[in-house]
Amino acid sequence: TGLACYETATFNTTTCSWVISGTPSPTIVTNISACNSFLWPINGLTYSSGGVYNFSQNCQDYRLILTINPSYNINVTLPLFFGSTFNFNGQTITAAGTYSSTFQSIYGCDSVVNLTLVSSTTEISVGNASVSCPGDVVTVPVLISGVSNLAAISLALNYNTQALSYVSYSGLNPAIANNFLINNVNGQVRVAWFDLTPANFSAQTVLFNLVFNVQGNSPLAWNTATPGDCELGNLDGDIIPTTFTAGSVTMNGVRAVITAASSTTLCTGEQVTLNGPAPAAGVSFQWNLNGAPINGATNSSYTASAAGSFSLTVNSGVGCVSNSNTISVSLRTRPSATISATGLSAGSVSVCQGASVNLNANTGAGFTYQWNLNGNAINGATAASYSANTAGAYSVVVTNSSEGNGCSATSAVVNVIVKPLATPTTISQTIPYGTSFSVCGQAYNTTGTYTKVCVAANGCDSVVTLNLTVSPAVNIGTATTCAGDTVSVPVYAYSANGVGAISLAINYNAANLTFVDATQVNAAVASSIIINAGNFNGQTQIRAGWFDINAINVNGLLFNLRFVGTASSALAFDLATPGNCELADSMANPIAGTVFNSGNITVKNPSYNTISQNIPFQGSFTVCGQSFNTAGTYTITCDGAAANGCDSIVTLNLTVDRAPVITSINNTPGCIGDTISIPVQVQYGNGIGAISLALNYNASALSF
Repeated sequence: TGLACYETATFNTTTCSWVISGTPSPTIVTNISACNSFLWPINGLTYSSGGVYNFSQNCQDYRLILTINPSYNINVTLPLFFGSTFNFNGQTITAAGTYSSTFQSIYGCDSVVNLTLVSSTTEISVGNASVSCPGDVVTVPVLISGVSNLAAISLALNYNTQALSYVSYSGLNPAIANNFLINNVNGQVRVAWFDLTPANFSAQTVLFNLVFNVQGNSPLAWNTATPGDCELGNLDGDIIPTTFTAGSVTMNGVRAVITAASSTTLCTGEQVTLNGPAPAAGVSFQWNLNGAPINGATNSSYTASAAGSFSLTVNSGVGCVSNSNTISVSLRTRPSATISATGLSAGSVSVCQGASVNLNANTGAGFTYQWNLNGNAINGATAASYSANTAGAYSVVVTNSSEGNGCSATSAVVNVIVKPLATPTTISQTIPYGTSFSVCGQAYNTTGTYTKVCVAANGCDSVVTLNLTVSPAVNIGTATTCAGDTVSVPVYAYSANGVGAISLAINYNAANLTFVDATQVNAAVASSIIINAGNFNGQTQIRAGWFDINAINVNGLLFNLRFVGTASSALAFDLATPGNCELADSMANPIAGTVFNSGNITVKNPSYNTISQNIPFQGSFTVCGQSFNTAGTYTITCDGAAANGCDSIVTLNLTVDRAPVITSINNTPGCIGDTISIPVQVQYGNGIGAISLALNYNASALSF
């Protein structure tokens, strides 16, 4: 055995291969690796494929183990991130495109690499998540991909606060752990991060997770509409173009949320519809009042007309039962609204033109009012009553303001009918003095023009103008006196206008009356009137005469006639004798229609009385204010003391008692040791003002 070394030609090197002696014929073994093909230098042969070749030359046996290594043409496509560079076989590439370069492989063969760089879009996305029931907590990832040289992040993610409640964040990527800020404001999660050490995220990577409490479905949308809210930046301050992809949270169960279709403050007779979630397959509903189920209330909505706290229980059929918020319904009393008015009948009331009718609403504590005419509010008409003077349909809205904002009711209408007034009427009338003329129940007896409002056939006012002329009258008054007294009797002239002459003759009974004089003569006639008494043609008369070229008007007292009366007498105008009693004008023409009314004097007699009276010693007796204390007979005149107002003549027969006497009873018996009483008496003790007595007794026998 032994080792033999054989020469092996491999390019420019010579190697020795050791073989075990004893193999069949010594062989020169050559191991060759070549690119594409190989030119054998011994015999000039070309080999294009690898393999084991045996041949002999110059009495030598050869074995060629040939390996042919190929050259490659490689196409490579890679992303080029914004702001980044790519080193390609020593070449720095900053722009997208296709580039070629030759590389030597590990076999030493040349290969061509064709590199296509494609601009990579950075993406920020928020995931999609779902939960089963309201109140479940969900974690939603926020992912990033395709970014290099990332130095700043600003994110704003909107969500529905009615469906989601932000809880926290988790799983913060260590690459942005420094300087990471996050907060939640009004349905928006805001994130900010900046670092001088950039981060690179080529593959999709979780930046952080958002944790929400779920009450319903909600989109998760990036707020890209507001500049700066959603953007990425590199260390150079460039904004990195970024695609922001939205996500969502889905809740499989139904959240029990109820709303009221209108106000929950109800008035008597009102109702409100409470709405829950929309009906869905497999979902059941149960409405509750004050926590207790309402029998039969199993729809998605409920019409409430009672006061209380309403809620809804929703069974989603996926193992989820949700209890809603509560809605409180209050019930206030609606007042009645009625109108009353004087004359109201069958819903109508009449009023005359120019007048008004009071419409009265029912009253109550805290009530307020608004009156309407023909359905329109009357400005300022807010009292419990309204004075209506315009035709139309009136109603009133009564509000019970004592309970919160108040409930209202509108009354039935009252139709106000305005009736026209009658045409004014004028009446001219002359009457004797002492009589009257009536217009619509009103009596008039004085000359003048009068306006009277009467009631016409339609019940409205009718204006009547009365021009009334009253004929003149001369009246003698009446008087009452006591016998022997002086009495005055007035003589009046009424409505005596344009009088130029007066002639009067008054008869009286001279046996009963004695004429004294005339007093208080009217100033208009006092300067020239003549008044005297005498017997004319067998009749005792008072005669008065006056004349003046200047006519006068008299309406009152002419004068008073004074008499002393002993008995009653008439005072009668002498109308039988022509010219004795008349009023004439300035032309001496008698004034037609003059009325003369006689009078009289009534004379009353005094009364007479007798009084017999006994008085105590030193006493007195008073009659008509006079005191008497001496026995005797007296006649006293009491002025006006009689029942008829005349004097009362009193005759007094007066007697007086003796002086007083003090006496004691005779001996009063008693036993030794007894107590006895001894009376002391007085007789005729009238008018006593003081008493002084001294009674002696035996002190040995009596003890006082």
